[in-house]
Amino acid sequence: MAWIVAVSDFCSRVPPYPHERQASNDIWRGVEAFPAPAARDKIRVSGGYLERLPLAAVASGLVDHAEIWTFAGAACEADSEIGQFSGIPDRPGLLRRVFRADPHPAPYGSRDAVAFIRAVGAPDILCVWGLGVDAELLDACASSVKIYNSIDAAALRIPDEIAHRFDLFLTGAAWQSREIEQRIPAARTLVLPIGPAFASGETFFATDAPKDRDIVYVACAQPYKRHDILFDVLERRSGTSALLVIGYGEMSGTLRETVARRGLDVEIVGPPGVSHHEVNRQISPGRARLRRGRWRASHFD
Repeated sequence: MAWIVAVSDFCSRVPPYPHERQASNDIWRGVEAFPAPAARDKIRVSGGYLERLPLAAVASGLVDHAEIWTFAGAACEADSEIGQFSGIPDRPGLLRRVFRADPHPAPYGSRDAVAFIRAVGAPDILCVWGLGVDAELLDACASSVKIYNSIDAAALRIPDEIAHRFDLFLTGAAWQSREIEQRIPAARTLVLPIGPAFASGETFFATDAPKDRDIVYVACAQPYKRHDILFDVLERRSGTSALLVIGYGEMSGTLRETVARRGLDVEIVGPPGVSHHEVNRQISPGRARLRRGRWRASHFD
C-alpha cells in the first residue's frame, strides 16, 4: 500500500517534557497499523493545508492512504502511551497519529515515531511543515520522497543541515524559491499557490453574519506572528475592535494580559483550536481579515 504523511509542527507542550520510557519497535509489531484503503469516490479534499494535500494525493490515485502526524509534549497523550496503536480516523482516506516528542525544542525529534517507522516501514511520501523534524526522523525515512514547506513568510524555518535532506521545497512565491536556492544550492523548488488561490471554497466562504468586528486575525500564539504590531495599530486607532482566533501557542496567556493591560477592544478565542467550520463562523463578522505573511490585510467588504 502506498501512503503519504504530513507532519505538523504542533506539539502539545513546548518545550516537550522529558520522559524516561524508551521507545521500542516491539510495541508496534503485530499491530494492525493501517485501515483498509477508502473508496476513492468517498474522498473529499477539504480542510486546511494539513488535510488537503495528503487527501488530494489519495483522491488522485497517487497513494492509497494518508496520515497527519503531530507531537505530544507530555505524558499519556501519545498514541503508544494510551494504547491507541491504530491511530484516530479523521475522514475517509485520512488517519491521525500522535507521537511522543523528544525533550528538545523544534525541529522536533521523536524516538516514538522512529520506532513506528522501523516497525511498519517509511511512508512513500513524507511532507514536513513549519518548524520541522530532526535528522534522526528524516533518516528513518531515507526511502521516502521528502517535501518541506515553511507555511509562512520565512522560506526555511529549519537549519540548513536538516534542509539538505529534503527532495523538494514547496514555496508560496518565486522570491521564497530563490531564497531557498541560495541557501541550498541543489534544492528543487515548486511554487504552491497560497491565499485566495489556495483556500478551499468548501471550507472558508462568506456568510450573512453582520460585520460587527473591524479586524479578525487567525494565527497561533507565537512570537513570529507579530501580534504586537496589531496591538500597536489598535491602540493608535481608538474604537477599533478585533477578534483573535488562536489554535495553539505558548503566548496565549501573555496576549490576554497585554490586551487587558492596554485596554484594547479584543476578544480572544482559543486555545484549544476549533474546527474549520467554527473558524469560518468566527471570521465571517470581520470587516477586514488578516493573514500573517508579509502583513497584508485582505478586505472583504
